[in-house]
Amino acid sequence: MPRSHQEYAYQGTRYYGHGGVYYRPSGHGYVVSRPPRGMFIRGGLPLGFATLVVAGLTYYTLAGIFYRPAPNGYVVVDAPAGAVVNSPPAQIVAPSESQGTAVVTSPLLNVRSGPGRNYPVMTAVPQGVNLAIYGQSSGWLYVQAPNGQFGWVAQRFTNIFAATTPSG
Repeated sequence: MPRSHQEYAYQGTRYYGHGGVYYRPSGHGYVVSRPPRGMFIRGGLPLGFATLVVAGLTYYTLAGIFYRPAPNGYVVVDAPAGAVVNSPPAQIVAPSESQGTAVVTSPLLNVRSGPGRNYPVMTAVPQGVNLAIYGQSSGWLYVQAPNGQFGWVAQRFTNIFAATTPSG
């Protein structure tokens, strides 16, 4: 789980948020999960959100999730009628320990807030950098960048080295 995550409880289920991606516990790790309608998000939204005004009401959206302003934060809402929705976050299980290392092979690799090119770029890392892998989804790796941020990179621009299990 990213160190700077925020914890939320909604109708008896715990959720964790980081960079516009939400997780809930599952087995020995976490599953990327769409936050439920009505869940309150404390503080501000992550960088990369868009503002949308529909019928005089202001909505904010990031990674296919829509929010409305509320005192001291935001509430997750359904998309307004006519709004285009990005695909929801992919379902992955993210272990609490690194699964290995990905070495960047392209001159500069974008780290995105979700597993796909339609997600905002959070940062970029240069060739040769080692990224700890915490999850995978359809050609994308969930990694920790050198600046401590967690995000997604396209697997095809990396070489992967599996984590070794200590013996003895």
